[in-house]
Amino acid sequence: MPASKIDDRIRPSYASDHKREAAAFLFSQGHGYHKTAWLLELPEATVREWLRSWKKGEFQTKLPVRQYRYTEERKQEIIAMRKRGMSWNEIYKLTGISAATIRKWMPKGSLITTGNASHRGES
Repeated sequence: MPASKIDDRIRPSYASDHKREAAAFLFSQGHGYHKTAWLLELPEATVREWLRSWKKGEFQTKLPVRQYRYTEERKQEIIAMRKRGMSWNEIYKLTGISAATIRKWMPKGSLITTGNASHRGES
C-alpha cells in the first residue's frame, strides 16, 4: 500500500500541537473537557473527543497525518487524472489516495467513464 506523502497535505490551522500538549497536561491534572476547552479557547466538542481518546490512552499530542488536508489544487489534479480515464487503482498506486476519498471530491452527478464501466462521482 503506498503511503500518502505529507507534502501532498497541509496542516489545518486549528488546534496546534502546543494546545494538544496543554490539553493532555490539563487532563492529567484532573480537568474535564469543559474547563480545558475554556482555558485553551477551543470548541468543547473537540476537547471532549480529545478527552475520550486520552482516557483510552490513544490521544496524540502531535496532530496525526491523517488529519492533514489536501489542497484544493491537489484535489483538482487528482480529479483530472480520473477524468482522463485513469482507474481508481491506478490513481491509488500513484498517489496513495483511496477511491473513497477521491469520490468525495468529485462533482455531484458527474459521469466518469473508464474502460467499459461507467460510475457516477457520488457512488
